[in-house]
Amino acid sequence: MLDAGVGKLEAWLLENELIPSLAQGVVYYLKQWREPDLADPPPYLSEEAEELIESQKVIGWDKALFGLISTQWKWSLNLELRKRGSRRTADGWISKFIRQLWDLQLAMWQHRNHCLHEIEKGVHSREQRAIDAAIRFEFAIGRNGLSNQHEALFSGSATNVLQKNIDARMLWLASVWVGRDSERRSDGLDPWHKDPLASNFLTRDKIRKKRKRKFEEDLSRMI
Repeated sequence: MLDAGVGKLEAWLLENELIPSLAQGVVYYLKQWREPDLADPPPYLSEEAEELIESQKVIGWDKALFGLISTQWKWSLNLELRKRGSRRTADGWISKFIRQLWDLQLAMWQHRNHCLHEIEKGVHSREQRAIDAAIRFEFAIGRNGLSNQHEALFSGSATNVLQKNIDARMLWLASVWVGRDSERRSDGLDPWHKDPLASNFLTRDKIRKKRKRKFEEDLSRMI
């Protein structure tokens, strides 16, 4: 699932390339984030691509999948566009790039949930109603307290999001919360309030990851 999603992302990056070898860097380090013991050697990167990759490492590739991209990217991409005499800005490119990352995140999320016996059956109806109520609340707040990178989340209406399956709804909500928490953290504020019932799926995901890490640690000690 990851390979197919990353392949689609790589194709988009190559088709819309502005910084030489950036596509190879993004693909490699996304795979390394997913598979820390990745044996493949890192690709050769141009100096410009290396700077962007390093700046994103500071934030984290997991954050990139929720739409948090290093501000260095905007500066470097705008510089490259000016060199080419283009009237376009980096905002449009980054917005489309983030959409590609969200598609990858959704594909990974759906695959994981499928392996855990269809999330629709695992999420109680009360919890689904709480998730839907949280989505309506976030739309009422709108883009306030979010960076420009997250504007695409509100390009449609609440009705459009609520018509999606539960996987997509949870991913949309998680992306908004990550964005709001990031901005509030930058301002020295507490994390954004999240309805406890609506945010249950985040707690479950953390528990699953913790159990998976413990299993892998126990297994490594036995080998």
